[in-house]
Amino acid sequence: MLDPDRAEALLQEISELYGLVLRIARHARDADEPMTATQRLALIDIVACGPVRPNVLARRMDTTPATVTRAIGALEEARLVRRRPDPDDRRGILVEATPRGRRWAERRADLVRDAIRSIPRSAAPARLVSDLGRLNAALHATSGHHEVTHGDVLAQ
Repeated sequence: MLDPDRAEALLQEISELYGLVLRIARHARDADEPMTATQRLALIDIVACGPVRPNVLARRMDTTPATVTRAIGALEEARLVRRRPDPDDRRGILVEATPRGRRWAERRADLVRDAIRSIPRSAAPARLVSDLGRLNAALHATSGHHEVTHGDVLAQ
């Protein structure tokens, strides 16, 4: 278990990194559509995991079905996602990204990738990457959030 000072220092560094990446990615816009953070996260997850049921999306996002329903509605109105019947269960629906939604996610990922590729090699040694992988695995285990994201929030 980490001591409180080290945990606080780690939290500060993660927060700074997360904020920087989000600010870089925020420049991905399609006709300057206004999106809330929840709508962006929903679109990123929909693009990353493919067609998904709204209840699964709510679990992935750790939010309520009502919140996801509102986010899907706004994204659908912006023509970034569409709903369609689930071919495996006609009672359910799947939500999938439209080509426009996928382009938005690709532009966002490209912005983040370009920024990361431009940093000096010494700022991201191989050990840092493996250490971050272990940190993520530990956070998955201790938090109970087992949905695999593979960088969905930041890279997609």
